[in-house]
Amino acid sequence: MTWNTGCRMVTNERATPIYIVNGEDPEYSLSVPPHRGQRSFEGVIFPWCGSDDEIQSKAFRVHDGTNGYSPVLFYIFQYRQDDVVYYSVTGKLSDRKKSERLDDDKAERNFDHSFTVTKDGVPNGNKTPDDPPLTGRSRGVRETFELFTTRIIDAAEHTYLKVPSREDRVGNRANPGKGTRYFQCWGSCRGEHGTHGVHRRSYSGYFLVPDAYRIPQQLSEHDWYEDTASGAYGINGVCHQSANRFLLSAGGLLDLKDGIRGYWASFAAYGSYGTFTPSYPGTQPRFYSEWKRRFFDPAWSAWGPTADGTTEANSTDGNARLFHAVQSEYASAFTEYEAAQRSPQDLEHEVVWRTTGLLMKDVLPDLDVQELHDPHLDLLREKDRILASKGDPDLPARINELIARFQVDVAARIGEDAFRKIACHPSTEAVQVVDPTIWAASYPFESSPPTPA
Repeated sequence: MTWNTGCRMVTNERATPIYIVNGEDPEYSLSVPPHRGQRSFEGVIFPWCGSDDEIQSKAFRVHDGTNGYSPVLFYIFQYRQDDVVYYSVTGKLSDRKKSERLDDDKAERNFDHSFTVTKDGVPNGNKTPDDPPLTGRSRGVRETFELFTTRIIDAAEHTYLKVPSREDRVGNRANPGKGTRYFQCWGSCRGEHGTHGVHRRSYSGYFLVPDAYRIPQQLSEHDWYEDTASGAYGINGVCHQSANRFLLSAGGLLDLKDGIRGYWASFAAYGSYGTFTPSYPGTQPRFYSEWKRRFFDPAWSAWGPTADGTTEANSTDGNARLFHAVQSEYASAFTEYEAAQRSPQDLEHEVVWRTTGLLMKDVLPDLDVQELHDPHLDLLREKDRILASKGDPDLPARINELIARFQVDVAARIGEDAFRKIACHPSTEAVQVVDPTIWAASYPFESSPPTPA
């Protein structure tokens, strides 16, 4: 077992929900729906324990139910003496057992171990099942990626991708989407009346790369999101950020010039690829750089002769130039982070502000974005404070209201006409960036209970 091992994915094979609490920090809790439901714990470290007291106070507690008051199925932890992950049904060190393959000595990377809670209520450990196969096969030829949007009343437009050369079906629980033409990005590839949305732009990329990290998430018997590219909905980002992550192999990204309603707002709140948020799992280091290391880089190296994780731009309309400018900002911020020059949260805020400015100046070259620095960072700090209130069922409304106030402030500073050119709607028109329906399906938002005595 790799030292300092983190938990990445939890699968629940039981017929009832399970609820996992990190004893070291009860704010790090996870609700996993039944019937092979999956949720990502985003690399939270298995707590080290060396005694009965430490197991019962620090280990991950897996509860049979929907909150921390439910009966405990077992405790799971790293043993101090050998760095191996064990579980204990009784909470006693003497009763510890190794879970199958959770003591995998061949594991080479931290943060990549997962476990399944079986029908018997015990963990069956495994290497993360969604790791792409590192076969070294060719990426093949470039294929067309088509960006579509669908309009939702009072909400940001939903984005999804279509690769016409691939199998024409939609992934679902019974028939997963791997190999199919649609990347649904936390939603659907159909509009309000069952028809396709509006085609916005085409890109040229390698299908096999994003196909390796679709990362479906089943939330309940009837709620299944086939293509998420990982992350937590409304915390790391929304459908726009998923689409940008799926487009990395194409060397492109969503563009304000495409006129996507709500994209400027979601970019201002979550950046191009998603932000980390304090008090949530997997927030250190920054979400995008860690996501790229865990998902995109292995997929890119798996399907081609090079392993450097770089992308080739293939665009004639300026989108490639914008893509590389955004990538450069992320690379600079990550260099600062590794040099420990600034906190990851401050760097995340700065890179979101700088990259939002790049998109705005792409539309309005003479715009002075410096005057937006302070209000934009205020938006990001307040968003983090709101997200830290995990027990509040009105979180989506609070985030959407915060974004609505920010867009009015921006319009007052740059002018209403300029605002409409970047946002594609009046500043007084509130746009629902975080869909409360998806949010409610993703998180039950029970307040974290106290640690049992």
